[in-house]
Amino acid sequence: MADKEFSLLFYITDENLSHYIDENIREFAKADPETFNKKDKSFVESNRMNHINGFLYHVPELNMERGELVRWHLFAEGEEDIHAVHFHANAFVHQSSSENKGDVFDLYTGRHSTLLMRPDAVGEWLLHCHVNTHVDIGMVTTYTVHDQTALCKPICVSYICTSNTHIDCSLLGIGERMHLLNNKYQVKVQLKEGVIFVPASSITQLDLSHNPALGNVEILKKTLSKFPLLHTLWLNNVNMMNLPGDLFDGNKLLKVVHLQNNHIQYLPRYGRPTGSIEVLDLRHNKLKSVSPNVLVGRGRRLKRLDLRGNNDLTPRCLNDLHVDWRTMKFCVASDKFEGILKSM
Repeated sequence: MADKEFSLLFYITDENLSHYIDENIREFAKADPETFNKKDKSFVESNRMNHINGFLYHVPELNMERGELVRWHLFAEGEEDIHAVHFHANAFVHQSSSENKGDVFDLYTGRHSTLLMRPDAVGEWLLHCHVNTHVDIGMVTTYTVHDQTALCKPICVSYICTSNTHIDCSLLGIGERMHLLNNKYQVKVQLKEGVIFVPASSITQLDLSHNPALGNVEILKKTLSKFPLLHTLWLNNVNMMNLPGDLFDGNKLLKVVHLQNNHIQYLPRYGRPTGSIEVLDLRHNKLKSVSPNVLVGRGRRLKRLDLRGNNDLTPRCLNDLHVDWRTMKFCVASDKFEGILKSM
């Protein structure tokens, strides 16, 4: 499943055919439609609107985050037979009989195609048709890639849950443990009523996503050790390179872990990183193999495993996962081999 989806229609509207052509001549050209030369070449061309989704020069709300999986649905209609859609700065992948990567896609009238993109270049970038007569008069826009890690919050925030304390400390710019906790191991939290200090030992749901310094395993281990009651943990986009076997040893009650959009290549063959965990979200990492020791064995309780977006995993690797299917409720493979492991 994509994080964002956008549909773009490349179309040339011929307003010379509009029922309002006489009214427009009368209002904007200040001329009599009966005597006005409607076949004048420059006039005819000026009424051919080269647009994307009905907009000239700018399609609003084409915003995404760096590293997200974006699905572009491209459509073309009208008289022109081809559009050359150019995405500046970021490449896409088009899957047909083979997988093709590029930044310009030929789109024919009456056709539609879907492109996948995981943008890496942050900024505002051009997106346009490369046919000169199209781009010059409106068939152009921009799309914007944001970097969440650059938008740090000054303080954690709390969400009201029925029985759990959910603390969002994402985008906090954490450098060391003490940037998150005070000397009494409390987290400074913003509520509507004001600022309070919540004991780390009482927090059950914690979001530490988009804090790149936590990719340092030593800092992360020291931080997590102060949250013994954690049930759910988010560590998305923290630049994590590996998952140590003892990382969650101090979190015996931990059941749900989200590790999306990191750089994890291998899970440890030893240790118990998934001992009590029931839901493990490893989408969009760089996994090359998954050891059966991580997933099954004495004390393992894994029920939901998500490996989508790890396209270096091979079908054989996925089929060799000796998962205990008596407890597994849901398991999906990478996008490249989706469907090998069916939902249970």
